[in-house]
Order: sequence, then structure tokens, then C-alpha cells
Amino acid sequence: MLEKEVDYYHRNWLKFRKLYPDKYLVFIGKKVIGVYDSHVDAYNTTVQDNEIGTFLIRHILPRST
Repeated sequence: MLEKEVDYYHRNWLKFRKLYPDKYLVFIGKKVIGVYDSHVDAYNTTVQDNEIGTFLIRHILPRST
């Protein structure tokens, strides 16, 4: 389950880290469908239109200084 989403996240992690530091991204398939400031916002917004278990939420940690 969610293999496409996990694979897409891992393959593009460096790009996401540059573009979305300290954000929460929501993935469906090989697409980012949302960018949020908190996990709660990402989840609550996404479940309005998508069934639980059909999306992946990942926190993009900022670069260490």
C-alpha cells in the first residue's frame, strides 16, 4: 500500500527539501496534492476529499546549518 507515494517521495526528497523546508507534503500517486504548515492541517484538509489510506503525508525537515 502506498508504494508509489513512498517511492516518489524518496526519489525526489532532495528537491522537496529545497522547495518545501519544514512543510508537510501530501502525496497521491506520483503527485504532490498539498503543502501545509502542520500535520493536522495536511490531514484535516486531505480527508475532506480523499479516503484514509489513499494518501501519504511527509514532513520535509529543514536543512541542518
